Amino acid sequence: MPSVGSAADLYRGGSMKDGYAPAYSAPAIAGPCYLRGDVGYSWNGQPSSTYVGNGTDPNVRFADIANGGAYDVGIGCGSGSRGLRGDLTVGFRPRRDFTGDVDIVINAMPVDPPIKATIDTYTVMVNGY
Repeated sequence: MPSVGSAADLYRGGSMKDGYAPAYSAPAIAGPCYLRGDVGYSWNGQPSSTYVGNGTDPNVRFADIANGGAYDVGIGCGSGSRGLRGDLTVGFRPRRDFTGDVDIVINAMPVDPPIKATIDTYTVMVNGY
């Protein structure tokens, strides 16, 4: 059966929007300290590298290092109203393949051996502000 609808403030002496509505406030976080985690990806540029070990130290040609994931965890604390804060962050970038070529001479014969390595990177950062 059809019925007639009416506005919520009809016949009430004012609009519902004119009443008191408290502002939203985020819930308080216990303590001035925090724990954080970051996940990312890094795109690497052309690395500059030198081969060391045969006395001439030639530059590595066609050097390349693979892109990959980046992971960080950190903990920090603030002093509240004084505005001082500090944190410690530890990062990890796993298994980056490095490749390149180098011109060296072995037994009076020039050779062009490929260079291959796997690189894991660990970082530690301390901030105070």
